[in-house]
Amino acid sequence: SPPGKYSIGEDKPKKWVALIAAAHQIPYVATASIGDPYDFYRKMKKAASVDGPAFVQVLAPCVPGWRTPPEKTVEIAKLAIETGLWPLFEIENGDFHNIKFQRFPKDGKFKKPIEDYLRLQGRFKHLFKKPEAIEELKRQIKEVWRILGKEVELL
Repeated sequence: SPPGKYSIGEDKPKKWVALIAAAHQIPYVATASIGDPYDFYRKMKKAASVDGPAFVQVLAPCVPGWRTPPEKTVEIAKLAIETGLWPLFEIENGDFHNIKFQRFPKDGKFKKPIEDYLRLQGRFKHLFKKPEAIEELKRQIKEVWRILGKEVELL
């Protein structure tokens, strides 16, 4: 832990392990979330049926670590998808030209603001004191979508 009472947290963009796995041409790579149980189930079933390695990166909120009320766990996972913060996709055999997206808005515009997702988590409380930090997070999220081949509009 850093010295002092407060920490601003990690100042570098997070690594998207699913994209790293896909770059290594693993036969099946996907992202999933407990916020969409049908998509989650389908991807787990598909990963289990693949001949060779498969990797599924799952978003599942951690109540104590994220400092959230337990009853909000699924709502937070859904908001991660609905705000554009957590892309749901599948990449087979490292083929970035044929990425399959789930729950992507046709117009590329996510309808819920990222702040709705952040506000429910104590771990992000400090970001609301620095609006530029939230704007930087949005920039990083747009960059992930750009890498995935999609232009998006975030609220």
